This record gives sequence, C-alpha cells and structure tokens, in this order.
Amino acid sequence: MSLIQRVQGILLKPKETWPVIAQEPGDTGSIYTGYVMLLAAIPAIAGFIGLTLIGVGGFGISIRVPMLTGLVHLVVSYVL
Repeated sequence: MSLIQRVQGILLKPKETWPVIAQEPGDTGSIYTGYVMLLAAIPAIAGFIGLTLIGVGGFGISIRVPMLTGLVHLVVSYVL
C-alpha cells in the first residue's frame, strides 16, 4: 500500500484501515524510514519554497531569502 493510499485510508476509513495496519509486520526502524522521514520532509520543503521562491512580506512588498540560506533553513527544519 502506498503512502498516499495509507493516509487516505486513515483519514477517510479509519475503522477498516487500522485493523489492517495492526496485522502488518513492522519494526520501529521501518516505520521511521517508510513514513516519518517522508512526512517530516513536507513542511521543510514547503518552507524552502515559501522563503526562496515565493517570498515573505505584506503591503505589496515581498522579500525572498537567498538560495543558500533557504537550503540551510530546509536542512535545519528537517532535522529538528
């Protein structure tokens, strides 16, 4: 089952999905590498796009950070 199908199943059909998940073999390491690390990358990548490509600002002024600063922010926010 792919990650997207798993998330949709948990959100839309939790009563049917959780018993299936409980029967699957899995250790802590495979859960972290298969799901947690991928899902933790989403806000880090979104922050990078928002800071470097779109920019932050208001009142008609947009400030974008340099690419290297955005990459440092991406790595730090992913690790944290």
